[in-house]
Amino acid sequence: MTGGDPLRSVLEDAQRIGLLGPQPVEIHIAHAEAWADALQPAPLLDLGSGAGVPGLVLALCWPDVEVSLLDGQTRRTAWLRTAAVRLGLDSRVRVLEGRAEDLGHDPDLRERFDLVVARGFGPAATTAECGSAFVAVGGRLSVSEPPGGAAVRWPETELRSLGLGMAEQVVQSTGTFVILRKHASLEPRAPRLRNLPLRKPLW
Repeated sequence: MTGGDPLRSVLEDAQRIGLLGPQPVEIHIAHAEAWADALQPAPLLDLGSGAGVPGLVLALCWPDVEVSLLDGQTRRTAWLRTAAVRLGLDSRVRVLEGRAEDLGHDPDLRERFDLVVARGFGPAATTAECGSAFVAVGGRLSVSEPPGGAAVRWPETELRSLGLGMAEQVVQSTGTFVILRKHASLEPRAPRLRNLPLRKPLW
């Protein structure tokens, strides 16, 4: 298991304070490690990081990669900073606090990441619209799929309007992941602000 007992201890603490779902911590870790196996290491942003899964696990799997953890809730970002210190990752893990649709317009963050990952961030359309804002052209947006997830969740025409295209779907015993390629810049007005990507998804 990546990180051994320190990682397990950190995630068990996250469960105790309600930041991580009730599944055994080992399942959360195995899912994130399978995700790491499905991807090429690259500087990354974890979109809606929550308790730091998969971002903290990917940081442990990829010791030379810089990782940014983005979340909109102060309670979660405070936890993420503490967790990064406990795991000895604070020199290359940074925590960003704010709404994705707002920070996606920040010139220091917009289209700056080779890889963006999202686990449970929101519906497919919301994740694609917000995630594309952070992915550099030529980079990848990878999303953990729910049980039964299918390509119909990622319609080609709508993805193209966000500068994205389906690259592949990876099925592992502990998780299924889609990888979307960023082939063109996102138009300047996207993502839409004021929670519109969630309240009025594009598909």
